[in-house]
Amino acid sequence: MLLGQGRVSQVPTFRRLVVGVDPGGDAGIVVAGLGDDGHGYVLEDLSVSGSPATWSGQVVSGYHKHKANLIAVEANHGGDMALSTITT
Repeated sequence: MLLGQGRVSQVPTFRRLVVGVDPGGDAGIVVAGLGDDGHGYVLEDLSVSGSPATWSGQVVSGYHKHKANLIAVEANHGGDMALSTITT
């Protein structure tokens, strides 16, 4: 399946929404959800290059914009620092 073929015109009600972050100079950030239909959906790619203040701000903005349930941080690359930066 090509990437564009996976797009949907309407999204279902979500059981859970998560902002996932792989911190670093080039931070990978996505908002993803589990639909009531049991399928996973990527709602937005918020990846950004920049300082910890830049990417953590992007994470928090995405969390509030999508009314996410939680933030998941990849722990192998400064996980404790990332959690501290996001909570600050």
